[in-house]
Amino acid sequence: RFVLSKGHGVPALYAVLAHCGYFSEEELKNFRVLGSPLQGHPANRLLSCIEASTGSLGQGLSVALGMALSARLAQAHNKPWNVYVMFG
Repeated sequence: RFVLSKGHGVPALYAVLAHCGYFSEEELKNFRVLGSPLQGHPANRLLSCIEASTGSLGQGLSVALGMALSARLAQAHNKPWNVYVMFG
């Protein structure tokens, strides 16, 4: 799992998600266009591939901590995952 707490760095995240096939690379041309799901900060209500809406600096750290604690519980059921957070 990856949480981008540094929300204004979302253009790089969108480029990676498009490259991985979550949406077409053509959609990148609609970045910050009114009505586009590609807004200036990550928003999980607009894109299902984004797990947490972030924007305020440091906000994603608490989200990632919750995910990491959940991963620890999931490990007991043999379904572990890793959590990474980028913040600035």
